[in-house]
Amino acid sequence: MPVLLYHMITPADTSTHGAVVPLREFKAQMAELSRLGYRSLTFAEFQRVLAGEDMPKKRVLITFDDGYRSTLTLALPVLKQYGFTALVFVIGDRIGYQSPELQYMTFGELKEGAASGVLEIGFHTMHGHRYEGDGPVLLGWSEAQVAEDLRLEKETLFKAGVPYVNAYAYPWGATTKAAQEALRAEGIAAAFTVERRSWGAGDDPLALPRLIVFPGMSLSSFRELLGR
Repeated sequence: MPVLLYHMITPADTSTHGAVVPLREFKAQMAELSRLGYRSLTFAEFQRVLAGEDMPKKRVLITFDDGYRSTLTLALPVLKQYGFTALVFVIGDRIGYQSPELQYMTFGELKEGAASGVLEIGFHTMHGHRYEGDGPVLLGWSEAQVAEDLRLEKETLFKAGVPYVNAYAYPWGATTKAAQEALRAEGIAAAFTVERRSWGAGDDPLALPRLIVFPGMSLSSFRELLGR
């Protein structure tokens, strides 16, 4: 079953940044999913599959990393049009941050997205979306550091009234056994990397692969990504 990964959506017709997909391409991809008969899973439905229920046919989990405002303003209306839902992994210390290049959802916008029934909110670390030396900082964290960072993000979202699910995405997909054990102990039901393949029974729920959708992808390539 494919787990799709998007980051930012842009209204521009083209994009040269690997993490930014043009809206027209996103629209075409969601239309193609619908045409092929796919239905997106909510996180609760995905958990039931993880628990061993029969693998549903033509199901997909749609995810967005980082919590950009474009997920709400551009992606959500398209998802809603086709009856799809998406899981959004937010970086706790960037909620509400705004610059000319990067705009992240505010707490109010996260609540709006969750209240729509289209977006679900998961964790992308509170302070761990950064490099230290040559690699992601999380690679050097102990179990205690991973657990404390997660607790802080949970507390931050809870105090702001933002509902969340027990799902986690590792920054840049970087994970360690220490991180996985910390998340398991803290009740995280599923954690995602960026290993580029479809998910299947037998995969560790704390190290699940995802398929990154890059800009410029043709619909035939998109179908290949789905395994069609």
